[in-house]
Amino acid sequence: MMRVGLLGIGRIGAFHAATPAAHPWVDELVVADADAARAAEGPQPPGEPRPDFVTRFDAAHIAEMRAFPGAARGETDSSCTVEDALAALHLAEAAELSRHEGRPVRTAEVIS
Repeated sequence: MMRVGLLGIGRIGAFHAATPAAHPWVDELVVADADAARAAEGPQPPGEPRPDFVTRFDAAHIAEMRAFPGAARGETDSSCTVEDALAALHLAEAAELSRHEGRPVRTAEVIS
């Protein structure tokens, strides 16, 4: 049996949770999210499937592109904090190290 952890349980996280939740070898799905109430609810149904990556995230990408110039000019705040960016970087570094070494890697190993 297997225990699987999932970081972030918003719309995308719920989509990703569907696969391990349905796998017969997974006996526990552990969820973490910045929103404790959302994490406690666990994965919700992901909604209607989209045919491809572009249509799944097109509205989010458009919103990001519209918000970026104002944030880059210092006219508006970025919705991504420094802490968010560092957390994403640490996760990516841990994932790359895990892929390279073929073993699980905790983010604490890559934080310096």
